[in-house]
Amino acid sequence: TIARKRQDWKRLIKHNQEVLELATKSNYREDFPGIYLNFAEAYYRLNQFQKSAEYLEKSLSYVEEIRNSDNANLSLGLSETYHKAYR
Repeated sequence: TIARKRQDWKRLIKHNQEVLELATKSNYREDFPGIYLNFAEAYYRLNQFQKSAEYLEKSLSYVEEIRNSDNANLSLGLSETYHKAYR
């Protein structure tokens, strides 16, 4: 949050990588869309549009996977991530 406010995109990527590793170890799959959306924004701001698009696609694919599962109810946070990703 602080890195985003300061527009320190490289630091956001660094911290986001650490958060991704923790979420992966703990199997917090619902956090992945937001993490990938953070990567997409940071790479976009760094004019790395191909990487940004790749992470945006990852974010949306996780949300779609959850939406298409037996438990299709999205949490409020995940719904917000989904909305931001499509915007």
